[in-house]
Amino acid sequence: MAITKIQSESLNLADTYDFTGTVTGASEVNKNLFLAYNNSGDTISQATWTKVTIDTEVYDTASAFDTSNYRFTVPSNEGGYYRIYGVVNGRNTNNRLRDMQTAFYKNGSRISAKYDFTGWNNADSGDGHFRGFSLTHSLVVNLSAGDYLELYTYCTPSTGSVIIDEVSIFGGYKLIT
Repeated sequence: MAITKIQSESLNLADTYDFTGTVTGASEVNKNLFLAYNNSGDTISQATWTKVTIDTEVYDTASAFDTSNYRFTVPSNEGGYYRIYGVVNGRNTNNRLRDMQTAFYKNGSRISAKYDFTGWNNADSGDGHFRGFSLTHSLVVNLSAGDYLELYTYCTPSTGSVIIDEVSIFGGYKLIT
């Protein structure tokens, strides 16, 4: 490939030039965008992996999120890399939530997990325990048409019940590659 230096004295800004090449990637947009959230607080079992109830869509450009089964399914002919994210907000009725985990499941199997804990463990007085957590988790994953993703959580309180708040979200989109 030859590169030609343009002399400043030969450049006329009033000239027009015909472009005969091909531009790729211009005006492409990410596809299959979805965002959904939990519409009400749900009490869940403690120390058990539980699917987060994500039952209300904000948007779903490919009609690929199922609010009955709380999952995203890759549409036909739309396999590729997807950025997936979730935020799970959990709290405890007795101000004693010790730890929390979130995970993404692909076709029923855990593929990624994130963990957080209070750092303190004073169960007698309650000091050092948090009433709630907000745990954000994201990843890029290669998916095929028909694969489905779900958001799960695992919480351990010292005492009391665990509640997943209505501000928990699950979303994603196909990346341009």
